[in-house]
Amino acid sequence: MIKEIEDYLKEDIYPFHMPGHKRNKNFLNFNYDLYNYDMTEFSIMDNLHDANGIIKNLEENCAKTFGAYKSFILVNGSSCGIIASILATCTESDEILVLRSCHKSVYSGLIYSGVKPKYIYPVIDDKGLVIGLDLKELEEILSKNNNIKSVLITSPTYEGNVLDIKSISEIVHKYNKILIVDEAHGSHFKFHNIFPKTALEQNADIVIQSLHKTLPCFTQTSILHIGSNRVNLELLKLHLSMIQTSSPSYIFMVGVDNTINLLNNKSKELFNDYIKLLNNFRENILNLKNLSLYNNNNLDIGKLLFFINKDISGEKIYNILEKKYKLQFEMYTKNSVLAMTSVADRKEGYYRLYDALNKIDKNLDEFKDRDYKSKFNYPKSKLCLTPREAINKIGKRVDIKDSIGKVALEFITPYPPGVPIVVPGELLTSEVVDFLITNNFAQNIKVE
Repeated sequence: MIKEIEDYLKEDIYPFHMPGHKRNKNFLNFNYDLYNYDMTEFSIMDNLHDANGIIKNLEENCAKTFGAYKSFILVNGSSCGIIASILATCTESDEILVLRSCHKSVYSGLIYSGVKPKYIYPVIDDKGLVIGLDLKELEEILSKNNNIKSVLITSPTYEGNVLDIKSISEIVHKYNKILIVDEAHGSHFKFHNIFPKTALEQNADIVIQSLHKTLPCFTQTSILHIGSNRVNLELLKLHLSMIQTSSPSYIFMVGVDNTINLLNNKSKELFNDYIKLLNNFRENILNLKNLSLYNNNNLDIGKLLFFINKDISGEKIYNILEKKYKLQFEMYTKNSVLAMTSVADRKEGYYRLYDALNKIDKNLDEFKDRDYKSKFNYPKSKLCLTPREAINKIGKRVDIKDSIGKVALEFITPYPPGVPIVVPGELLTSEVVDFLITNNFAQNIKVE
């Protein structure tokens, strides 16, 4: 593993992907070699699960920096915060309303908790991207279901679209429910007014952010923020202590401290420079004819999503960018490629990207393979069993073509972005199966 990573680094491939530090040493500047910070819980080192010293001080600093009532450091990524939030706000006899386009960790939380989900499906734009949910449908569901205790949504999406959190929170709180927002991709929003408002600023009760995705911090570092007094903090702390490791990485926590200090001392300068680079790049790239940069009114402009206006797959463009131009993108779909940026990106990266995209755009016909255009959607299916009930069934494995009318006992999850197309317990309708076959997402599946 060490050799393969070192060989990869020698190729000088520029990272347009997470983690947000982009391997830029200017943002990972420590006084000692990193191994010196690999500590454990003793005396002044405090305890992550019962913080009363240096970790407590760090969490208080995080809360102040992000504008939270209280914050908890997460060393197992945002996934553990999402799972703990479900466990802390619902019991096995309760229901939770889940936006069906949520990350797979949400469904893991449903399995661990045994909570029965009720799904609300997202609003999809003409590109096949999630842009919101139907507020009238949200209110109708909450008005008719007293057993729902909390609502869980993802905003921003992997591609950077941000939901109307303010309106959603108003409806959720009208019915005395708790709003949990997976804001893993939005930890940078607070630090420049060109970005959408944070979920905390729009009255969400629990907000989970991944520092490592869009800020200069180590992979796996995240924060869970509390935005109101509706949350049982003791219960949440208990579940966090059970979900997270009992041997937390002090390297991760030092990384969080380093990032928070950077934000508190240099955020204005860093983000002003970042936005200038971004705006300049986005303006210059408008002259492309065959690659179009996605835009939306409520978008994180740090996400650079290019749709391909020719019969060429996203995978092919992704591979050309990596192999020929030494640019590593975050993700591809059938008809798009996604680059992630952060304050740690260098001018050199943007120059290389602009040059590569221009050359590809002018010679796109050379790469023509077949029509890969398809609008992504989340085909609706009926919930027959809770995810926990389904995951514990024995079932049998069948060819995907023979699964229509049966109940899924496993996930089918393209990754990234990690949003399940099929969740255990859902009825496999002809629409769902056709979608899976058309997009080549699965050849067989475990069913009941």
